[in-house]
Amino acid sequence: MVCTFFLLILANSSASAQWTQWRGSADGQGMVSGKAVVTEWSETKNIIWKSRVSGRGSSSPIISGGKIFLTTADEKREKMYLLCYDQKTGKKLWEKLVFWGELLNNVHKRNTHASPSVATDGEIVTVLFGLKKAIWLAAYTIDGKSLWNKEVAKVKSNFGFGSSPLVYKKSVIVLCDMEPNPVMVAYNLLDGKELWKSSRDGPDDADFHSYSTLRIFKIQGKDQLVAVGLGKVKFYDPETGKLLWDIEAGSDATIGTPLLDRRYLYLGGGWPQMGCSAIDLRRREVIWKNRFDTYIVSLVFHDKHIYGSTNKGEFACMDARSGMILWRERFRTDVQSSPFIAGGYLYLLMRDGTTKVIKPDPTKYIEVSENHLPGITDATPAIVDGLMYYRTENMLYCIGEG
Repeated sequence: MVCTFFLLILANSSASAQWTQWRGSADGQGMVSGKAVVTEWSETKNIIWKSRVSGRGSSSPIISGGKIFLTTADEKREKMYLLCYDQKTGKKLWEKLVFWGELLNNVHKRNTHASPSVATDGEIVTVLFGLKKAIWLAAYTIDGKSLWNKEVAKVKSNFGFGSSPLVYKKSVIVLCDMEPNPVMVAYNLLDGKELWKSSRDGPDDADFHSYSTLRIFKIQGKDQLVAVGLGKVKFYDPETGKLLWDIEAGSDATIGTPLLDRRYLYLGGGWPQMGCSAIDLRRREVIWKNRFDTYIVSLVFHDKHIYGSTNKGEFACMDARSGMILWRERFRTDVQSSPFIAGGYLYLLMRDGTTKVIKPDPTKYIEVSENHLPGITDATPAIVDGLMYYRTENMLYCIGEG
């Protein structure tokens, strides 16, 4: 039962605090401002509430208007859902059957049929699923009323789908970097009308695919839409989809999203070109590349240093100007959730439910605490007003001081 004291804490938190899309916002840097997050928790400590999640999915919690949105899939019945929970209590408010029918085939065992996180402008919620050999986009009001749905593109699935939609002003933009015809499309949030479409050139190998989520960065005073994958980094006008410039960098297949620090763009690893790298946006050239391959996990930046983890749980600190690996720490479990920094600490979630709280330090690995909750953990959490909304394979937790 939820304690009245905790409910008062939540009720008095900032009404404007939002976590509207993958990694919190359109630029998604993994840096959380505001009230610090607790550094210790367990099943019996600092759990404000928990709520069961049916089906299977690895999408992140998205928070707006006092509501939490998640996607999930019932793989046996081939049904895909949008779920809504009350942010204060964890009570499930409603669920909507978004799509049903033949699921994508050849989905990687570590992937799910509900991997993309939803994206919202606070009024309309957009969600992506793969079915019937295509990627589909749907929109709902924040209260669960269906507005529209669209087939984005036909695809040949190698490992399933993973890119989350991105909301920009009054549009939602979808990246589908999968054969046979990789494409990026923008739709009007209100009615689903196509605003623009841009073809994406893949590598010479016909069997190409990439799964990163789009980012919006302010570069030289202008909003630019940044797409990584398929062997290039491309910069677009988000209003029109016009290609502004591109550079051969990164990998053919990518999953993590880039970081921006002033004039430098940092990329994680991928396949088959492995290793992190950095681009000088002013000179438009790659200034370093190393062999530390983060691949699934997105990087995080702190005080002139970059931190990241490989899929196999090797964690490292890198010098942002040179790419030099300053230290590494090996863990015993895999990692798919992206780290974040809050209250001066770095949080790294592992697949077995362990979370390492780490003090960022370029000279050595400093562990502040180790915490554990049951269940496989692949989703990156949402952080709002010092509270962590943490998803496992079948549970949603609100973690905070208690």
